[in-house]
Amino acid sequence: MHMSTTGGAHQHQHGGERGRAAANLKREDNAAAGLAACDITPELERRQSRERDYDRELAAMRRLGASFGGSPEHIFDTLALEALAMTGAGSAGLTLSEVLPGGGHTVRWSSLAGVMKGHDAPQVAWHESIGGACIQAGRPLLYKDPAIAFPRLADLRPLMREALVVPVPGPHGGIQGGSAGSGSAAFGHGGRDTSQVHGPIGAVWVALHEGQVRTGPSGENGGARVPFDREDVRLLTALAVFAGAGVVAAKLQEESNIARREAEQAAEDLRRSNRDLDEFAQIVAHDLKEPLRGVRAYAEMVRDDAGAVLDPASLARLESVGRLSERMSGMIGGLLEYARAGHGELKVERLELGTLVHDALDAVRWLVESERVQVTVASGLPAVRGDRSLLLQVLTNLLSNGIKYNRSPLKTLEVEDSEQHGEVTLRIRDNGLGIPAEERDSVFRMFRRGRAAAAVAPGTGVGLAIVRRIVERHGGRVWVEPRPDGQSGSVFCLTLPQA
Repeated sequence: MHMSTTGGAHQHQHGGERGRAAANLKREDNAAAGLAACDITPELERRQSRERDYDRELAAMRRLGASFGGSPEHIFDTLALEALAMTGAGSAGLTLSEVLPGGGHTVRWSSLAGVMKGHDAPQVAWHESIGGACIQAGRPLLYKDPAIAFPRLADLRPLMREALVVPVPGPHGGIQGGSAGSGSAAFGHGGRDTSQVHGPIGAVWVALHEGQVRTGPSGENGGARVPFDREDVRLLTALAVFAGAGVVAAKLQEESNIARREAEQAAEDLRRSNRDLDEFAQIVAHDLKEPLRGVRAYAEMVRDDAGAVLDPASLARLESVGRLSERMSGMIGGLLEYARAGHGELKVERLELGTLVHDALDAVRWLVESERVQVTVASGLPAVRGDRSLLLQVLTNLLSNGIKYNRSPLKTLEVEDSEQHGEVTLRIRDNGLGIPAEERDSVFRMFRRGRAAAAVAPGTGVGLAIVRRIVERHGGRVWVEPRPDGQSGSVFCLTLPQA
């Protein structure tokens, strides 16, 4: 008994679905039959067209073009008004394709002008609208007594007796042969999500109404009723194509503005985050230095007071405490220096790169002379733009590294440049230890040192991180390459804006 009841419910449900589907098919069949009766587009070829008025057309295009600085809604409103004026119709408007939040394609009237101004603009299915049919067809359509095919028009007064509809192309065109479906994004009214169509984003229509006498836009034909002709199709198409381009441009500009604002906000958030991080680093570094000094001082006091009675192992441990304290103090100092490199406003000025390189060499002159380094600097180094003190810090660091991490009997440093696309690339080549490929990025990170360098000379692993930070603040890049001649050594490269 229970199974029979359930089966009956399923049968009733399926029967209801089949009934609704049949009703939908019947409505679409009736709409198709009505549309076939009202579609008189071929008659346009038999109608005599009036002469073209290029002066009025150009003036209309100028007014339409002047609206391109506004929103899509403003462009559509101007398009409807110009269509009304150019054709001498009784009403004009736009039909825009949209997609509902839950899916499904609809169309809606917009920018109504003439006798239809002020009427409601409900969302309707594609086949229930003169504009929807035009968007689907992707070509101009002419209807006689359109209320026969589109019953919703029957309630409008005065009745439409003839309606001419032309598609408004989207980013990928869409006039002649366009069809509905999924594809390029279309732009709807009011900034809402719109349906996806291969071309038309909507349609512009003009209509003649019951009791209206259209004497033509210039008052010709002596008051006789003038039907729409091929010249109306040409004018509407020209206006629609122009407006479509303006709407697409407006939407692209809107998206660009949104992206720019988001990028600016993200940049500001990043700057604020970096400032907070730098301030935190300075506070932490400052607070850590004082207790470290105390640890080192107490270790020295214990060694001085009790060194005579301590065994060698205990003395070695005390030495380790002092040495590690010193190393930690150096790392904290490096952290402070790194924070300072990201702080403050850059004092950008024109700098002669040759002078800057020689100033940096003067700063490490004692090291150059004690290690008997052969230094070669290319002549005619160009001018760059940057903060002198910070860039001097960069060059001093790179030059001293090229000497410290070098065990060659004859140490060499070569400085040269190249220029391209408004930036200068400076190269500092040494014949030192070299940096393996797997370490060429990590050596620019905080507290990271190459294995070979760590075995040769003491350091904190902060210097190259500071170099990268300063160079990037100047809008440049820094990296390390192997020597092109295959010999041992490295080439440190950095880019700076050319003056």
